[in-house]
Amino acid sequence: MRNLVWLILFFLISCKSTLEKQKNSLSFMVIGDWGWVNSTEQGKTAQMMKNIADTSKIDYLVSTGDNFYYDGVQSTNDIKWTERYENIYNGSLLGKDWYVTLGNHDYQGNVQAQLEYHNKNSQWKLPKRYYAVEKTLQSFPRITLLMIFLDTSPFDKNLHTSGIHTDIMQQDSTLQKKWLDSTLANSKAQWKMIFGHHPLYTAGPRKGTMGNYIATFKPIFDKYKVDFYVAGHEHHLGHLKPDNNHTEYIISGGGGADITPISDYDVSKYTVSSYGFTLFKVDNQKITFTFINNKGEKLYEYTKTK
Repeated sequence: MRNLVWLILFFLISCKSTLEKQKNSLSFMVIGDWGWVNSTEQGKTAQMMKNIADTSKIDYLVSTGDNFYYDGVQSTNDIKWTERYENIYNGSLLGKDWYVTLGNHDYQGNVQAQLEYHNKNSQWKLPKRYYAVEKTLQSFPRITLLMIFLDTSPFDKNLHTSGIHTDIMQQDSTLQKKWLDSTLANSKAQWKMIFGHHPLYTAGPRKGTMGNYIATFKPIFDKYKVDFYVAGHEHHLGHLKPDNNHTEYIISGGGGADITPISDYDVSKYTVSSYGFTLFKVDNQKITFTFINNKGEKLYEYTKTK
């Protein structure tokens, strides 16, 4: 009996040692504001993404919204699916899951069609207007990454009176905010990342106008020590961080739409008016992100450790 106990202990110690030597990591790309009209720059950006995927392990991709300009898609058979998505993000990106958020331009079309497109292409992951996914980085001891995908357009009061975003008025932003708080409160994940379309901080044309988003989301992000909030909406790449703030605010909106200008902003650690995407690498102790333009140049890199 004693020998059996020692054998079991040896087995458990050996398994732990093996797992510790085989720590997992995740690598994914983020783009936003990409479904532009006959965009040469979108094609160049997609090609650079494919070049990276040729040489690096890419587990999946994330879209920060405004997936199809100017007015979303009209149905699951809309030609935009082929012309602006499948014919562009192919090659080494084929077979990779896309976790998608909705943008204000998507709300000018048929949002339900984007929700249902998974039935035609299983790579397209948009099960609900807002949802959460948990990824395991390491089995023992268990290390996880919580990824929350918000639907931020209903929080823009201007869209409620635009006359072209009629579906937004049917969305309950209060319910979504309660869901966000509950999801974070119940999570034991070591890393927490949130994705949405609208930024809280930006050095672009909307600088100083995002007060409603700051008031709505920043207290929740601070309360639960969210590690990253990644958005689009502004058509450039940026890393912003208010003083003494835990959360890193990232803008990855250079996917293909016309680039937006930038200006000086005291909370901006780095902002560039450029096409491109963000490459994230996550392990149990650190997250590193890199801005890469559509010429393949690494513009900026930052690592957050725990």
